[in-house]
Amino acid sequence: MFNKKKEGVLLELSVTELEDLTPNKSNRIDGVENSTQRTRMTRLRNSLRQYGFKKAYPIVLNTDLEIVSGHHRTQACIDLNMNAWVLIDPKADVIDYAAMESITNKWSVNDFVKAKVNAGNKNAKILEYLMKKFAFRAELVMRVEAGIHVKKSEIINIINNDEIMFADLNKLETNCQHVKNVLELIPVKGEKVAMAVIMLMKHPSYDGKIMTQKLKLKGGDLYPTPSTKGYMEQLQRFYNYGSRSNKIYFL
Repeated sequence: MFNKKKEGVLLELSVTELEDLTPNKSNRIDGVENSTQRTRMTRLRNSLRQYGFKKAYPIVLNTDLEIVSGHHRTQACIDLNMNAWVLIDPKADVIDYAAMESITNKWSVNDFVKAKVNAGNKNAKILEYLMKKFAFRAELVMRVEAGIHVKKSEIINIINNDEIMFADLNKLETNCQHVKNVLELIPVKGEKVAMAVIMLMKHPSYDGKIMTQKLKLKGGDLYPTPSTKGYMEQLQRFYNYGSRSNKIYFL
């Protein structure tokens, strides 16, 4: 095995040496859906075949020779029987590298959730369960809980700092189901529509049964609009359609 004391130096490792590296628990390989994993690995292997492994993008290890960043590249190089460059960083931290990579869209919020699930975080497991049950991204579930104005960066910080808290899990699951039901009743899909539903649900007089009843009558009239506010206006009109009582005004 190579000398792990060569901190801060780029080292080229053989496939045998790569196989000896230790993965960390917060990686994006273990537990990721097979279809997602196959797509990522296929793209990466194709890229390595075409361009080779570049020194500018080394696999990052801590001083325990644990992979901090680069699980996919490590596996792809092993698959291709290709040497790889590594960098031992004594201050390497998984979450720090994840946050940096998210800026370049390498990590999605879903990936941060998966990292915490792999590390055994109970609330992250609950969040992942809701994501899978309703086919929602992590941001959408968190916004059903906290409102549409919570930012992506805030959600990432909540996940990374183990601050995921659900006030009422049964209510959250019921609300996610309502959003899904509404989306199934209208022809226009997408998260802007979902965000509009979430926003309307925060109104104290909102009744989900009224919304679904009205959408069964008028849902086909919803038309595409570039803004969440535009969908809110349409959904409000649907909700109030034909009502002399129980009218609500959101805007």
